[in-house]
Amino acid sequence: MRKLQALVRHILTETGISRENVAAFLDQGAVMLTGRNLGHGVEVCVLKYDGVIDIERSDYDGIALLALVSGWLQSHDPDRDGLEDPEVNAAVNDLSTTDVQIAVEFQERIEIVPDTFATQENFRIMRKALDEV
Repeated sequence: MRKLQALVRHILTETGISRENVAAFLDQGAVMLTGRNLGHGVEVCVLKYDGVIDIERSDYDGIALLALVSGWLQSHDPDRDGLEDPEVNAAVNDLSTTDVQIAVEFQERIEIVPDTFATQENFRIMRKALDEV
């Protein structure tokens, strides 16, 4: 979900669209258990999901918005092999505003790594997870 959060933050920063006009949520989430020992920690799973961004009453240029999203994906999510391209739906409200929905398929690896400031109990949990892999 970090990629979705980062993309929404980028859209808000670059477009000036009001936060009140933007909603984002995870849809079609799937957790793929991996349990791979990475040496420095454990990849416990991979989260694959559709990140959906709804922008209401936007007067921002739709083509510029798509270019912004596409550019961010190319720069910040380079491992998109096997993932679907973004989908867009739009509804024209009036002569100056549009409702836009953008759905982006994301995949994020979930890892656990030892915390150098961990409590003894947290260290035991981490050690057990590493031993089981």
